[in-house]
Amino acid sequence: MTNPCIRTFVPKANQEESWKDGQPRAGPVGAVAAHKSAYDELQLLLKQQNYVRAAAIAGSLGLPTDELRDIQFEALWQMAVNRNAPGTKRLAQEYGVSSQTLKQILEARASQLRQAGHDKALAACYGAATGKYLSFEEWMNQLVERWDNSTFRDRRAGSGSRPPTGLAGLLTTVARWLKYSS
Repeated sequence: MTNPCIRTFVPKANQEESWKDGQPRAGPVGAVAAHKSAYDELQLLLKQQNYVRAAAIAGSLGLPTDELRDIQFEALWQMAVNRNAPGTKRLAQEYGVSSQTLKQILEARASQLRQAGHDKALAACYGAATGKYLSFEEWMNQLVERWDNSTFRDRRAGSGSRPPTGLAGLLTTVARWLKYSS
């Protein structure tokens, strides 16, 4: 089965390509076409539930603030429900959402899911950072508590603390080896 979204251009052998001779191609050209294709891409991303990318495109299209905020809140929820603390914090900061506002948004969405009977996403999950199983509420409280402490490990280049290098790195390695060898 072929994917209707992916199109490949295969020229016919007898087809004359008039646009190569300096004549304009048929179809919409210019800013209107770019806006229309971006709007179509936004609709597709929303249908696919790719809210982070959809929020970026919605911002570039100049959608009304409340529509843009709804998409951004969906992106934050998606990041939080997957228990991605660094990603949730980074997105919230990018969108200009404070930790307390984020907590209110997440609590409201969690209560909606619980009332609808869809609480599987809110069940306890293992947190690698804590080594414990945390419910969504416990994870969310931990997120807000650790917000200002910057104790999230952000794996992007140039962020966080790096292991010592040079003589300090050598001494740290030797100290670690002595600690575990005795």
